[in-house]
Amino acid sequence: MRANSEIHIMVVDDKRGSREALQKMIAKEDYRVSIVHDAETALELFDSEPAHLVITDLRMPGMDGISLLREVKRKSPETEVILISGHGTVESAVAAMREGAYDFITKPLERVVVLKAISKAREKQELIRENAGLRAQLRNLRDPSGLIGNSNPFREVTELIRQVAPTSANVLILGESGTGKELVANAIQNLSERANRPFIKVNCAALPENLLESELFGYERGAFTGA
Repeated sequence: MRANSEIHIMVVDDKRGSREALQKMIAKEDYRVSIVHDAETALELFDSEPAHLVITDLRMPGMDGISLLREVKRKSPETEVILISGHGTVESAVAAMREGAYDFITKPLERVVVLKAISKAREKQELIRENAGLRAQLRNLRDPSGLIGNSNPFREVTELIRQVAPTSANVLILGESGTGKELVANAIQNLSERANRPFIKVNCAALPENLLESELFGYERGAFTGA
């Protein structure tokens, strides 16, 4: 995890005493803290100096905390936002979480509670960052098709896969048992717009002849006895 000094936290509160108290509370942990008195100024600062975490009051003159939350998430989905309020209700907390807030803390603020929320938000960000890094490494380690080979016939098959994958054409794959028909089918899906959808395999040899067509193409109700 990155050092606290590398983490920029923005505090937004229209009450000077509240934001300065929160600044001291957080700065003691060596975080880099910016304090702002309203949401509009916060967004201007965010454009020039994005924050890893925003802690904002819910009720402020002009743009409120929920509106600021929406704008921050629109600009930077990876930035976590914690809302604070001296008038916290279940309804306002639920509304904040639905909009993407990481946490909702009621005033008076307790140092332990605030620092724990910051720590948990950072852990979430680190997990997302590490996961993205691992996915990038996996993409670099293997060919997008998932196939391994370097012969001329193999390259011809791979090129054909790349040509048909982006299309919606039906593809018939022929070959003897063990030649990799299923691997080719998987490769076509991996390179297509359907890559995130289920890959369904049907063993036709295991199906009775009279049910094979209905299994593959469906059937109308009443077409079979008891259907």
